[in-house]
Amino acid sequence: MIKTNECGHTDRRHHARGKCSACYQKWRMQNDTRPAALCHPDRPHYGRNMCNSCWVLWRRNGTDSKRAKCHPDRSHHSFGLCTLCYQRQYSRKNSKRLLEQKRKRYAATRSTVIQELGGKCECCGEHAKQFLSIHHRNRDGQDHRKRAGGHDGMLRDIRDRGFPTDKYAILCHNCHFGKEWYGKCH
Repeated sequence: MIKTNECGHTDRRHHARGKCSACYQKWRMQNDTRPAALCHPDRPHYGRNMCNSCWVLWRRNGTDSKRAKCHPDRSHHSFGLCTLCYQRQYSRKNSKRLLEQKRKRYAATRSTVIQELGGKCECCGEHAKQFLSIHHRNRDGQDHRKRAGGHDGMLRDIRDRGFPTDKYAILCHNCHFGKEWYGKCH
């Protein structure tokens, strides 16, 4: 059986009583015999005599939502656990997979940064990526790693800054050590 669209809007999906959503809401507000919502009388009300937006806020605050078994003061996330406990459990169960994903992201970011900063050692021309490192021209590498949150963060920061060659250079580990300790590569 095909339902007709009583409201006349043929381009819209019809819902209850053969009306589109907008027309049904208007009809419901005019013909609703239930008491008006306590919070916003001009809107249709749902559970606990509240309009939809107030109902959603009330539910979000956890007044009537499920409580976590691990921490009863927190709301339920999944499997009876709060969000923090669920994330910890997920990390423990999937630690190998998550570590592998992290390694792949790190390798891809490192490869991109090395390629964009020249792809080879500035002193000797070494181009094998496993022997290359990032040299901070201002000698602030340790501070940069601390600010950025480790090597991953440092690489992402260099990438986000647009690979500035005036601050960073690519050197092989031998040249990098020579430049840091003796001030020259060779």
